[in-house]
Amino acid sequence: MSKTTDEGWYAGGALHHFVFGHWYLPDAFNPAVAMPMWPLMLGGWFSVAGVGMLQARLLTVLLYGVSLVLMMKLLREEGCGWLTCAGAALLMAANPFCYVFDRMALLEPVSVFWWVLGLWVAGKAAGGWWKAAATGMAIVALVWTKTTAIALVVPILYFLYARARQQKRPWIGPMVTAITTAAVAWCVYFFAWVRPKYLHDFKFVFAINDYRSHLTVLPAMLWQTLRSGLWINSVLFPLGLVFVIAAAVWMRDLWRRPLFTSAVLAGGMDLAFILYHGNLQPRYYLIVAMPLVVVVVMGVEELWRKGMKRTALAGGVLLIGVAVPMTLRTLEYALHPAYTHRDMAVAVAEKMREGGNPTPVLYGGGADDISLFTGVRAIAFYAPNGTGPLLARYQPGWMGAWMDWDEAFVKQVSQEYSLVPVATFRVYEDQPKHDVFVLYRMVPRRNQPLGATK
Repeated sequence: MSKTTDEGWYAGGALHHFVFGHWYLPDAFNPAVAMPMWPLMLGGWFSVAGVGMLQARLLTVLLYGVSLVLMMKLLREEGCGWLTCAGAALLMAANPFCYVFDRMALLEPVSVFWWVLGLWVAGKAAGGWWKAAATGMAIVALVWTKTTAIALVVPILYFLYARARQQKRPWIGPMVTAITTAAVAWCVYFFAWVRPKYLHDFKFVFAINDYRSHLTVLPAMLWQTLRSGLWINSVLFPLGLVFVIAAAVWMRDLWRRPLFTSAVLAGGMDLAFILYHGNLQPRYYLIVAMPLVVVVVMGVEELWRKGMKRTALAGGVLLIGVAVPMTLRTLEYALHPAYTHRDMAVAVAEKMREGGNPTPVLYGGGADDISLFTGVRAIAFYAPNGTGPLLARYQPGWMGAWMDWDEAFVKQVSQEYSLVPVATFRVYEDQPKHDVFVLYRMVPRRNQPLGATK
């Protein structure tokens, strides 16, 4: 589902600024109120690079590159060898799962960027109050990017504590400074800006994501959560779990290394959120991928340090055996791209421009994605004040719906509008249930000529 909706939704603040002339659309879905960081970053980037899906994804790829560099720097500062650092970068860059999602304009790659940047700054926070304050700003930027990324705050604060103890420097002062900076920044933002003007929109973002697993299904959900970790890689994910267990039972020296413990905390707490949320979106696991790789490469290197060189070499050979097919699959994706979603968006925009009289506003679950591809004006299905005020304000002339998951919205809108199918597109051949996108012309029933069919 993230391939058809989420890029446009969460880029909405920046996108609407350039398309509608204002970042905030009354009566519409405005997630930027609760998560302003990515729209702010995109808005600045769009001012320089232009507005579009290509530009948004390019920024994500650049942030991903910086994240890999920071990961290697953290491993190096932890005392890991260059081969370990290079191996970690290879396992991330070669992974087709990371290739798919780290080049999309989603919140998860940006969250990983702020997390790894927060770790890097936190490791130096004991060196001065301003570095501790910078850690706090990285934390609040992380939470402003994705509210559920608050699960990654604990690993950052632990890293600050553990690295200060490792360097035999005081940690209480820097910890208090970092927490205070983050809390003050968030409170100023919320109480001075959100609460007086946009509190209803703020609450609505959480209301539409109010999923949670019931206690009766937690055992089954735990199994599904762990099994779905195989999306990252069917060898790396189990191997990471093995190293965590081995560290708890035998390789306990690993817990004395701040980066290892922080990576375990980050991966474990994000998996705990996925379990609690009960919504197994593949993109959620992207946040787990980097901590997982850190755990695996540090585990293999620890085997070497303990003198178990044959076991370590066997682990290295296994990782090479994993990297080769991952690389081949990623190259296959890169060398044989498909642009079916973009082509559909362009075709929808052309139909709208050829349509004549109807208001050139597209209404739909994936409408913002189409807007990001083409620049047409679009509003999403979600409406904090109900569908009526939203439709009355923007009077869209077109609606686009993904069959299967948008059917309820189609039935709701059809009570007030005649929906005339204009075009049908098959977009994702590998998803038979979520493949068909239908473009409708919206005709208000009160404006229909006498005798018109519904």
